[in-house]
Amino acid sequence: MSDRQYNANDYTVGWVYALPLEMAASRGMRDVVHPNLVEQASGDHNNYVLGQVAGHNVVIACLPAGIYGTTPAATVAKDMLRTFKSIRFGLEVGIGGGAPSSGHDIRLGDIVVSQPSGTTGGVIQYDRGKDGCDGFERTGSLNAPPQLLLAALGRLQADHLMGSSRTPDFLSELLDKYPKMKKASASRASRTTVSVQRDARDDADPVVHYGNITSGNLVIKNARTRERLSKELGVLCFEMEAAGLMQDFPCLVIRGICDYADSHKNKAWQGYAAAVAAAFAKELLSVIFPERVLQDKAIPQLVSDTRYENDKQIECHRIFKTSQYEDFKNINPDRVAGTCKWVLEHPQYKKWRQSSHDNLLWISADPGCGKSVLAKALIDEDLGNSSDQRVCYFFFKDNEDQNDLATALCAILHQLFGRLPHVLRHAANAFEKNGHSLQNEVDELWRVFLAAATDESAGTVICVFDALDECQRDGRRKLIRIVTDFYAQRVSSARTSSLKFLATSRPYQDIESGFSDIPPELPSIRLAGEESNADISEEINLVIRQKVQELRTDQEVRDMLLAKLLATSNRTYLWLHLVWNELQQSRRSETALMKKIDSLPSTVEDAYERIISRLRPDQRGEAQILLHIVVGARRPLTLWEMDVAFQLAMDSPDATAHAELDLNSDRVKSDIRELCGLFVFISDNRVYLIHQTAKEFLVAREGGNDATGELWRHSLRRESSNHIMTRIRVQYLSFRDIRDDDLHEERGNDNANRKDFPLLRLIQIHAVDVDARDNESRTALRWAAQEGHAETVKILLKKGADVNAQGGEYGNALQAASAEGHVEIVKLLLENGANVNAQGGYYGGALQAASSDGDVQIMKLLLKSGADINARNDKYGNALQAAVSEGHVEIVKLLLEKGADLNAQVDEDGNALQAASYEGDAEIVKLLLKKGADINAQGGGYGNALQAASTEGHAEVLKLLLETGAYVNALGGRGHIDISNMLLENGANVNAQGGQTVTHYFHGLPGTDLSQPSAFCSA
Repeated sequence: MSDRQYNANDYTVGWVYALPLEMAASRGMRDVVHPNLVEQASGDHNNYVLGQVAGHNVVIACLPAGIYGTTPAATVAKDMLRTFKSIRFGLEVGIGGGAPSSGHDIRLGDIVVSQPSGTTGGVIQYDRGKDGCDGFERTGSLNAPPQLLLAALGRLQADHLMGSSRTPDFLSELLDKYPKMKKASASRASRTTVSVQRDARDDADPVVHYGNITSGNLVIKNARTRERLSKELGVLCFEMEAAGLMQDFPCLVIRGICDYADSHKNKAWQGYAAAVAAAFAKELLSVIFPERVLQDKAIPQLVSDTRYENDKQIECHRIFKTSQYEDFKNINPDRVAGTCKWVLEHPQYKKWRQSSHDNLLWISADPGCGKSVLAKALIDEDLGNSSDQRVCYFFFKDNEDQNDLATALCAILHQLFGRLPHVLRHAANAFEKNGHSLQNEVDELWRVFLAAATDESAGTVICVFDALDECQRDGRRKLIRIVTDFYAQRVSSARTSSLKFLATSRPYQDIESGFSDIPPELPSIRLAGEESNADISEEINLVIRQKVQELRTDQEVRDMLLAKLLATSNRTYLWLHLVWNELQQSRRSETALMKKIDSLPSTVEDAYERIISRLRPDQRGEAQILLHIVVGARRPLTLWEMDVAFQLAMDSPDATAHAELDLNSDRVKSDIRELCGLFVFISDNRVYLIHQTAKEFLVAREGGNDATGELWRHSLRRESSNHIMTRIRVQYLSFRDIRDDDLHEERGNDNANRKDFPLLRLIQIHAVDVDARDNESRTALRWAAQEGHAETVKILLKKGADVNAQGGEYGNALQAASAEGHVEIVKLLLENGANVNAQGGYYGGALQAASSDGDVQIMKLLLKSGADINARNDKYGNALQAAVSEGHVEIVKLLLEKGADLNAQVDEDGNALQAASYEGDAEIVKLLLKKGADINAQGGGYGNALQAASTEGHAEVLKLLLETGAYVNALGGRGHIDISNMLLENGANVNAQGGQTVTHYFHGLPGTDLSQPSAFCSA
């Protein structure tokens, strides 16, 4: 087995089968066995086998035991694509009944492969059509396999004609590896009754036949029916699943022949037929390059695109996919049988449901009453899509991915156009005019939606908005207003189509006021707690009784628990969920369970406090950090994102690159469960708060006095969450392996970026406080400017980052970009109002930083923007001294040309000539002297240029200064014999007074005769 933990996006081939013996053959073809996924998508009920076959990562799934037919096959494929969204094509591999004919000598153990023929795509559904006066008329056609697979088939056919086939070899390997399968396959001959004598073949290898396969929900066991359908449809094989796959799961059908679809049907050849089909599938994959597969579109995208006539329509439809709206529906659990009747059986709901006109229904209920479970049940079970009715939905959540009205309208439009491609024409003009910015234009989106949803051909369109109270306040008000305006205008209009809305929410006053303008002809259900708690409580009682009855303990204990739960006055679904999980932890002994029953929390808030208060004191800090991240991230994080964020928030200074982080999704999942308990749950590898009330419990109210006495209630302040999230972003931006290309805003959402650098999207889009600082006072903008991430700089500036924020070793973003030589970012910052003369930081200012770095282009930009050429600071002097100290001749020339004061004195550093003399840079010394530098100017830590050169023993510069007229008695030599001799030869007075002269350097050294040259050597 592979040691690597693969994720769902690593798999590109989907392999579907119907029978356990087919599964055994498919599993046996794996070259490498992969471990199971950590988690599957919500709503995916399949059980998977994973591995590598001929270099391809393959996911294998089986129909539920004992269930066959086109519909179950379609369900398996649909669920597979929920989790494995990168699958490029499918293989439907298994057994089938052969239809021999004069043109096709099909025998038991042969293989039939679906291949387009004439007007068919290779698979024909024999039981699809209408039964009229003239008999049964088949209707519709199924899609052909993908071109990539057809091309591979052509290659295999050529190989087989030349006598080269690997299928027998793969079959032998399988049977050798699994002897029991070999035994089962070998028994076929002795158990088969031969009804028809055929000429012997030259060898025992299976023959592959290519053509039409027919599929339906009936088992064909009649030779006459087989012959009739074979002649009518020109088919070679009968099976029961493929017709359910071909439309939305582009695949190739491979069937091993186990019988002749007649009364002699038996299981003798099934094992061998399944094995030979699997062997052919492996040979097919072996002639397809895995890298080539990645160039094709994934099935979900491909299926969507094929509905449209051209690329422009495809792109238009795609722009409306701005959220993972399906996930936010599917994370809600299915309803328990017998619940949700308070709506399903309500007369007003039935009236709304059965209405053929425009209509609105508002369902309100208190927190924890199961509104989102209800909405999911209505969408999946009661309403549903049909030929004349389309259901679109959006589940609002209090995070930036799901609380925006524009996002909700985009989701509704994406679903509507996916089900009614022809009404996409109503979006054409808006898309042409606005392009991708249409995603944010609420008024235009609403106009497009109304035009499409009220199209005469649209039939009935139902829109479900769950948790309307979690939509942003302004967006919520606008949605209510535009919906009420629509109904006020449309209530008496006559159309063959109808548009109906259903909204759920808490009973907020502003929502009630907004809906009060709806015409009285429209129904509304209000399930406020004070009015209908009895209905909801009765359903909760039903769930309680069911759960208690299933509990494995004595009847006496069950009776006591039931009485306790039913006696609690504030029963809600959420309360029951929390309480039941607490009880589950005490099931090891009846004594512990009895003790727990006596102290059950009576409210959701009590339950929350108990969950988190169980932590040890040494765990509380980590738990608080995790919860800050969950509530501060503004959208659900993936496990990988959470792992990175948690490590950075806990200060992991050892990592200087993303690649150095010790990432482990299993570990972080364990940490989350241990530290946060039921406060969060993980679905589809994303981390969610259990409920909106959990956030309300944890987060401190703005402007309120939140000293509640409890340890955790209202303990998370928003500013602290913002600070932690910004610190994470700042540290992440500092990683040296994050390239600017990775940060491009338009590329930040693709799968590759999310996999390689999981926090990029968080950094790009969800800046809660763009000016918050890390623990070294650095802002995200400062870091992005320093590291050269131009795209991130653009995003931060667009979101209002303070371009002149001060802090950290570089002072501000402009100084950081200037010091690191990032020309494009310097331009961006200047264009967005950066103060070119802002002082602070290590260099003092941007001009000194650029001068020290030696970037002529940046220097010119700064000077052109008004930088003070003589600005100075105590630590690094001015720009001229910075350039001189670093030896940047071209910068020195530029500054002198622009009027820099070459004799300016800066505290300990003196002037430019002294700095150049100290560095021993003869070229710059000559340049300064040529420009008129005062050779004997006094000041700074070295006194003058001659003393500066003497300090470091720069003989060439010393000679140059003396030849140019430097005052020889103005320095001392600090032990350099050649310099000492040079000074004496030039008439130095060893007893000269004032300044840092020879006398000052060597005065007080015992036994030193200052009149002798050798004295300089012993200093």
